[in-house]
Amino acid sequence: MYVHVYYEEHNNGLKFITSDNEMVKSYFLKDISSTFRRTPTNQLQVNISVKPTYRTRQEFIELLMKKLKEGLIRQLEKAQQKISEVDEKTKLLKDKNIDSERIIEEKLQ
Repeated sequence: MYVHVYYEEHNNGLKFITSDNEMVKSYFLKDISSTFRRTPTNQLQVNISVKPTYRTRQEFIELLMKKLKEGLIRQLEKAQQKISEVDEKTKLLKDKNIDSERIIEEKLQ
């Protein structure tokens, strides 16, 4: 079950409020909007303002696995970019080190 509780910050706590004359919005997880995202920590982020979509559990499994795969591909692309940046920084640091060593050796002569 997926439950949204409507509230707003109030002084040092929370104040429960209504939205469309309801204090909560609940539906089965399998029916969350297909616009949800999976975070790298495997949490699902759902837009509260998007209406749920009825689907079978089988359809939800397929959607969830599709989102999981898309998220993993994004993580892989980010990791590949970071690896590329490390390679570039390594080359830059090695080149600067060579220049620095050359300057030091010239001053010592």
